[in-house]
Amino acid sequence: MIRDIGVTEALNLENAVFVDLRSPVEFNAGHIPGAVNIPLFSDQERSEIGTIYRQQGPGSAREKGLEVVAPRLAEMVASIRKMAADSSVVVYCWRGGERSDAVARVLDIMQVDGYRLAGGYKAYRTFVIERLRELPRSQVVVIHGLTGSGKTEIIKKMAEAGWPAVDLEGLSNHRGSVFGGLGLGEQPKQKQFDSMLYGKLQQFADHRFLIVESESRKIGKLFLPERLYAMMKEGLRVLIYDNMENRVNRIYDEYVVKSGNTTKEYLNCIEGLKRYLGKKKIQEITEMISDGNLRNAIRILLEEYYDPLYGYPCGPDPHYCLNLDGSDTSQAADRLAAYLTNL
Repeated sequence: MIRDIGVTEALNLENAVFVDLRSPVEFNAGHIPGAVNIPLFSDQERSEIGTIYRQQGPGSAREKGLEVVAPRLAEMVASIRKMAADSSVVVYCWRGGERSDAVARVLDIMQVDGYRLAGGYKAYRTFVIERLRELPRSQVVVIHGLTGSGKTEIIKKMAEAGWPAVDLEGLSNHRGSVFGGLGLGEQPKQKQFDSMLYGKLQQFADHRFLIVESESRKIGKLFLPERLYAMMKEGLRVLIYDNMENRVNRIYDEYVVKSGNTTKEYLNCIEGLKRYLGKKKIQEITEMISDGNLRNAIRILLEEYYDPLYGYPCGPDPHYCLNLDGSDTSQAADRLAAYLTNL
């Protein structure tokens, strides 16, 4: 039997599998994290049926929809039945309308147990937005530091050690600078980023702390929720510092060794800094990159652009609650853990 279920109850189900019945383009724009896309219609079919609905009315659109879906219905039911054998299946469409209703009726006839999400993805999206506006009052610990000082490494080490640390750059698939997207592919859509972020924050809802890296509200093309950003502004300030050589090596490893970017990609990014550094300096850096002298190019970018831009101290500073040497990020993470344990 298929019965309707609300968002909160659905998210609290044990061993739930969400089945998204929307078209691939809808799914890619945003879906419940972990959901499986079993679309009733392809993107083109959905567009055609939408045109028929507008031009000929809902009756003709339903007839076309049935014509399209009928040949693949048995395969869809078989796929969902297989999932339902050892999971709580929850099917959903955009707003709990005809697509999920039709599939639920067929599953009922075929005696497949599960749920239909009341209100569909739209209800889930509303739920996420509301929860991101009402985040619990955890003490946010914000890790600050110059570019290449090891902030992200420490966030990851804290998470690996079981601390409530969220890698915002990892979730957004962007490192937050003009070079931030190199080698990473596309960022998720804003809706999907919000969903992933909510899921991560929900894991830590009962924790005293939330550990994040200092970011602007915009990471690449994505925006942090206003509430979270405000909490970060009021958080405990921890400074990570390191010497220039280590910072250059860390950036070289991340952006050159691991990413496999082309010279052209580096040069395209450099063009975005022309209004800040001027044509002469950009030409100098361009020649370094073209000649393969990437370490010197990185050093100049740090000294003449990124360090003045962010203005963080290059060593211990009394304005921060805790100062950590980033030359050994494992040791720095241990010191941060000890500090928080004793608060």
